[in-house]
Amino acid sequence: MDTFPKEFHRRTRCDSAASRPQFTNCPTMIVMVGLPARGKTYISKKLTRYLNWIGVPTQVFNLGQYRREVVQTYKNYEFFRPDNEDAMKIRRACASSALKDIANYFTKEQGQVAVFDATNTTRERRGVIISFAKERGYKAGAGFCFFNRLLIVFFIESVCDDPEIIEANIMQVKLSSPDYENYDKEEALVDFLKRIDCYKLSYVPLDEEKDRHLSFIKIFNVGSRYLVNRVQDHIQSRIVYYLMNIHVTPRSIYLSRHGESELNLLGRIGGDSGLSSQGLKYAKALAEFIRGQSIKDLKVWTSHMKRTIQTAEALGVPYEQWKALNEIDAGVCEEMMYEEIQATHPEEFALRDQDKYRYRYPKGESYEDLVHRLEPVIMELERQENVLVICHQAVMRCLLAYFLDKSADDLPYLKCPLHTVLKLTPLAYGCKVESFYLNIQAVNTHRDRPTNVNIARKTEEALQTVPEHQLRRQTSTSKPALKVTDYHVRCSVVSRYAVTTVESTTWNQLHITKEAAFEVDLSSSAFISNFTITSNGKVYVAQVKRRSDARKIYDTAKKQGKTAGLVATKSVQNLFNTFSTGTCFWQNPSVQASTKNCNRLCFIYFSGLARQTCCLQNERVNKNPYSFSYTVADVLNNKSFLLNHH
Repeated sequence: MDTFPKEFHRRTRCDSAASRPQFTNCPTMIVMVGLPARGKTYISKKLTRYLNWIGVPTQVFNLGQYRREVVQTYKNYEFFRPDNEDAMKIRRACASSALKDIANYFTKEQGQVAVFDATNTTRERRGVIISFAKERGYKAGAGFCFFNRLLIVFFIESVCDDPEIIEANIMQVKLSSPDYENYDKEEALVDFLKRIDCYKLSYVPLDEEKDRHLSFIKIFNVGSRYLVNRVQDHIQSRIVYYLMNIHVTPRSIYLSRHGESELNLLGRIGGDSGLSSQGLKYAKALAEFIRGQSIKDLKVWTSHMKRTIQTAEALGVPYEQWKALNEIDAGVCEEMMYEEIQATHPEEFALRDQDKYRYRYPKGESYEDLVHRLEPVIMELERQENVLVICHQAVMRCLLAYFLDKSADDLPYLKCPLHTVLKLTPLAYGCKVESFYLNIQAVNTHRDRPTNVNIARKTEEALQTVPEHQLRRQTSTSKPALKVTDYHVRCSVVSRYAVTTVESTTWNQLHITKEAAFEVDLSSSAFISNFTITSNGKVYVAQVKRRSDARKIYDTAKKQGKTAGLVATKSVQNLFNTFSTGTCFWQNPSVQASTKNCNRLCFIYFSGLARQTCCLQNERVNKNPYSFSYTVADVLNNKSFLLNHH
């Protein structure tokens, strides 16, 4: 073995359980064992894909790749003869290089699991690995401390004596290896079988008695039987559970989103609406497509939500509902449009764009949460054969990321369009994907990754990648969204006081939330004596409170779905005070009567700090320079607001 840098040798032997640190999240080195063509690389790649998907950083170190980098031209099976000393030196050096890289992966890259994909068929080779592990602090039955971390070794041996399985593996995988790119198929098959014979000469399987101090699982004939020994932590438990669920039976998995929903049309996320007319057409088209595929023993899975159930009903076959397949929970943003989220929660909108995978909606879920929720679904999919999963956009992205080995960064931006079926066919080292668009038009719900994710970005930058939808198209028409129907300014002098009353009435003509601003310049000696909101003929009068108290009342009212506002004035060049109001007009409820939240009304907020006097009911208040007034209205089915300030 080659020597290793000194930093890899720093360790303290922990001889007793009492002195051993009780770590619970220890890095793990997985060592594959078995003759060629027994599915070791298949298991390595599949296990690595699963562990990375659930958030455990994992990397495969395939010894064959190290060999091909050193010996770029493969001649024949004689390279693997145990009496070929020159070849044995090369093979040992390749193993040493792989183990060095594994050590670097744990110490420098902070990896969690390393999979050493090699035959490791002799006790001598496995002894070298265990010695390497012990010298560098790994735990292979006994405990060792390494940089204050325990590192664990777990063996996976694949045993197969079924000639049909072995031959199928050779024909599907091994003959397409770079080793045989210039070989005839028959020649390659003969050479590979001789290579296996070379390994058989020195192959010593893991022994239940002699190796009882080691942690391992033995898999017989691709899962017909298992032998598990000394499972030590939760990672090993999950690995064993996963390996006991996978199989190699040919099958296809069909993924489809539900048909277009009513909320999809409106550009609203989440919710539990039914299908639109186009969505119902897609449900029928999906049924015809599935019948045309002639799928044997097909199982159909849906979520608990109306739109997936309605889509499955058209199939006319039994289906199973999974709560785990429900769409990602958007929390406080459920049934909102992206435009509304940006208007009411701009910071949250930006934070989600900064890390869409890990961002969790307030009172909702993140994509990371969704992956963990879907783990039982993946386990069951691995056990099943042909399955049609009718699900949702975020759910489909998570499932697709598992089968296609996509990173957490790419997962939230995978394209899963409506009215399209994806057919996934698992292969030896990957997955074949076929896409079928069923020619039923639907809205686009995919939002691309934005370029500007800064919290201070402008609204138009935040909404740059928001897809078109019915309401968005309406707002882009020439028709003005907000119409000022009345605007009156009345002046009078009463007892040496000049009183100016400003009234404005504004109508929101669209069924989408819109904002407007109103400003009134006051002289430095003037003050606000009254502020009211009139909605549906009912007048709501503001009150003066300390800023902190007013803010609490305002926030509480807003959470309850009430119309609420804060009033402020700010000094402008010491000549005027600008009384500034911003008003958020909710959608026209008569247009959107079927929407669940049609009674949620606008909140009114006022920019600037009240550093000048602020007065109501003709009583001057000038002791507290931070006085604010607030007004709260009940939830009403209004279309317009009357703003009145004296």
